[in-house]
Amino acid sequence: MIKLAVPRGSIQKNVSEILADLSIDIPDYNRANRVYSYEFKNINDAIARSFAEKDIPIQVALGNYDLGIVTSWWADELLIKYPHLSIENLILFNDSVSKLYSTRSNDKLPLNDNLDEHIIVTEFPNITTDYLYANRTTNYRVFEAWGNPETWLNGDASIAILPEEKLTDNVKVIDSIYQGGLLLIGNKKNLKKIKESKLFKLLNEYKGLSSRSPFHFFDNKINDYVNNTKKIYSTRKQIRIAIPDGHAFRHTALALNNAGVEIKGYTDSEVIQGDLSNNVNMIINVMRPQDMPQAVSLGLYDIAITGRDWLKNFIYNYPTAPVFEMHDLKQSKYRIGAVVSKDLNVTNVNEAMEVWASQGIKKIRIASEYFGIADYFARNFIKSEYQIIPISGASEGFVPEDAEILVEGTETGATLEANNLEMKDLILESTNCIIGHKNLIDNVNPLIVDFINRFQ
Repeated sequence: MIKLAVPRGSIQKNVSEILADLSIDIPDYNRANRVYSYEFKNINDAIARSFAEKDIPIQVALGNYDLGIVTSWWADELLIKYPHLSIENLILFNDSVSKLYSTRSNDKLPLNDNLDEHIIVTEFPNITTDYLYANRTTNYRVFEAWGNPETWLNGDASIAILPEEKLTDNVKVIDSIYQGGLLLIGNKKNLKKIKESKLFKLLNEYKGLSSRSPFHFFDNKINDYVNNTKKIYSTRKQIRIAIPDGHAFRHTALALNNAGVEIKGYTDSEVIQGDLSNNVNMIINVMRPQDMPQAVSLGLYDIAITGRDWLKNFIYNYPTAPVFEMHDLKQSKYRIGAVVSKDLNVTNVNEAMEVWASQGIKKIRIASEYFGIADYFARNFIKSEYQIIPISGASEGFVPEDAEILVEGTETGATLEANNLEMKDLILESTNCIIGHKNLIDNVNPLIVDFINRFQ
């Protein structure tokens, strides 16, 4: 059986059109459908599953899937750091449709007032580092963001690496740094089986490009910008606060309002990016909660409001990071635990381990967005060989086909129930909390003391 990984999201339409052109019929593969596993209408020896694009090269490299269709930058992002992975580029369906640019703000200078370097924010740290090394750029720090790097150009970063669709009048292109397209990748160890399959023979009929073009092309303007841009250095007279977007923003807006902290453009119904505060003592920006512990530990922010789950995940990965929980807001309650299939009919993970051992499963696969928490759990509670599979979203579909355990968070358990899953071992309970840099423990800014006292 050949297993194909296909992407979800905005690119799904492009992939569907290519498959339709080749008379490859996957009836349920459309953006309106919430299922993740598919059968082919006209191919009996293949199945498909949809993933967040970033996860597809990892699934193919691990051998969980034989083939994957992905925007080439995700394959290159993985292979730059791990060039010996079992990934083979097979068919480039199109080119020049996926481009990345280094960009700067059109009107705002970076506020890196306590760092003698330029912050470069990106979702593609390996491509970005490769680009900067090729140009022999100096005096920079790469910050890997979970998403929305463009929002950091509000003053947090000198440079953001953006795809073409995120270029707006508010940003100015420095360099074009990457060119790619839709790519079919395969697991090198399974190439003989792949090339004999009906699915690959149909895919190989696509009138695409026979070889990859170089993915980097440099305008070599980055160093002129980095070396000539004036950075603002001054004693910080305002406190810098990061607040979350996503599902956590409503709970955070409520907590802020209850504390008498009114932030223009940030309510329980909307978030408007930019400098949100009309308070002379604060500079407030919105970012992903996942990025906050790193931003605070680097000194980019004094404090931030994030989930305890993301703070713990960061600390498990970087135990000496200078960031800590200052105050529990008791909002956005969330349980993080080990999730398994209901079909196992067990009461805890130890019983599940016995079932898997009886089935001859020696290596336990653990999928999670929380890599640090998952590894902490495995090191302390899994009494056999294990493998952590980092994933980017829609995690419920991984168990039981592609992982034995899912380390996942849930508010009500309804999504787990709908996917025939249940949480067996609780790892931690999370709520929104205020986090700060550890240098605040003994030398607390009175502005920060006043801010936190509002929530007491």
